[in-house]
Amino acid sequence: MRDFYLFEKTFDQFIFWNHLIRKLFNIKQDNGFSENEIQKACEKHGNLPLVLQEYYRQLGNYKLVNRAQNILSHPDELIDTKEYLIFYKENQYVVQWAIKKSDLNKENPADVIKS
Repeated sequence: MRDFYLFEKTFDQFIFWNHLIRKLFNIKQDNGFSENEIQKACEKHGNLPLVLQEYYRQLGNYKLVNRAQNILSHPDELIDTKEYLIFYKENQYVVQWAIKKSDLNKENPADVIKS
């Protein structure tokens, strides 16, 4: 049995967390943003990482998970600073999660946490 923190492929991480979230919140079907909304965000910012696109597609619009405490930005509300794209905010706006704009074409880039 392998350690669940070790993944053979980056996308395996997404599959694991997607399954876990669905199980914890008893989510039976997708509740994501439309393909059109995601594509508009990709065009506006040059691209979005594959993992973020897939999360938006499958679970992005599920408010109990994404807006109950901290806030996942709607695809058309991503905050573009000159160096980073902010996609997630702590409820008091003290901490923000972002992706370096130079990493937007990566499948699963590292997040930058700013406080």
